Amino acid sequence: MSVELDVWNQNDPVLKAARIHDTVQGQWLVENSWKYGYVFRYPVLNYPLPGTVDKSFKTAINLKIDAYRYVGVPHAAVMRQLDLCLEEYIEYLIENEHAAVYEDGQLKDEIFRVEAAPGDHDLRLPEGAASYSVSDDNMGGLVVAVTF
Repeated sequence: MSVELDVWNQNDPVLKAARIHDTVQGQWLVENSWKYGYVFRYPVLNYPLPGTVDKSFKTAINLKIDAYRYVGVPHAAVMRQLDLCLEEYIEYLIENEHAAVYEDGQLKDEIFRVEAAPGDHDLRLPEGAASYSVSDDNMGGLVVAVTF
């Protein structure tokens, strides 16, 4: 799912004409969207915020597109922590056994990827798992996010 957002006050011509990331609301969105499982999809040099690292060499999009993609809270947290775009994140999961998200020193989420041919699969979840989600990565694998 990909969502493009334009937020403005229809009665304020200045806000209505502004690109979302030029507003206080847009800056909040960039800084906090990961907490709700959304990531800015196509970061380019200094956009959406000054200091943004250009990821167009990975996304193949070199335009200032205001697009967010829902990836889930655990994935968005890792992507933010490691400053990865979606393509880099999938590569990271292919190259690394797993990723973990800690909150107040406690394991909150564990993420791992398994190679998977088409068909049914049995997955072994870590002990103590409260919930989990499984997604196809479109690269021959399944990405599993476990919440404790």
